[in-house]
Amino acid sequence: MRFIKSASGRLLIAAAFVALPQAAIWRLEERARLDAAEAAKLDVRDLPMSLGRWTGTPAKLDPHIFAKIGAASEVDRFYKNGVGTEVAVHVASYGDANGEPHHPQECYSGGGFTILEDKWHDDGQGRRYRWMIAERSRSLQGVCYWYQLGPEVVSTRDELRQLLQRLRREGRPWPCVVKVMIQVPFAFSAEDARQTAEELATRIYDWIRDHASGRSA
Repeated sequence: MRFIKSASGRLLIAAAFVALPQAAIWRLEERARLDAAEAAKLDVRDLPMSLGRWTGTPAKLDPHIFAKIGAASEVDRFYKNGVGTEVAVHVASYGDANGEPHHPQECYSGGGFTILEDKWHDDGQGRRYRWMIAERSRSLQGVCYWYQLGPEVVSTRDELRQLLQRLRREGRPWPCVVKVMIQVPFAFSAEDARQTAEELATRIYDWIRDHASGRSA
């Protein structure tokens, strides 16, 4: 008790109160550094130009939709299949799990689109993705999108935060966050466009899953 009441004791206690928050900040900064280093291991520019019957070419996509916001690596391409259907693909990796770009709904709304539908779908083999239908100037676009961490898939910032918390609790590897967006024109019907997107999406999903590594959460 005498020590606590002494001037030196009070100074040590005050210093401890200052040091604890600072230590937490240092841990967060170190985690951010490790996340960024992990993201750098997956360069999405290495995504193959040939994915099944799909062949890619470099593209300059609509900057209002496919915005560049702090990605560790990023690739924009057009992919064309064997029957001539061409889709726009945007893939980006992020080291900071809290710094991923705008949600695709925000991207398309900012690009002048009206969102008509946005639902989960499953390819029947355990691969999940969101399917969004957007309209602008009476033209419809189908958008397949998801955020991926290794084999795990989420679609919102809240879902991403919950997944990271679960990985941390379970002590499982924490891969970088990869955002995928596939824009498909409506050549025939919404279902035809969705199935077209799904065919390419499964190949992109598998490539990310097979090439993403992760540090301990």
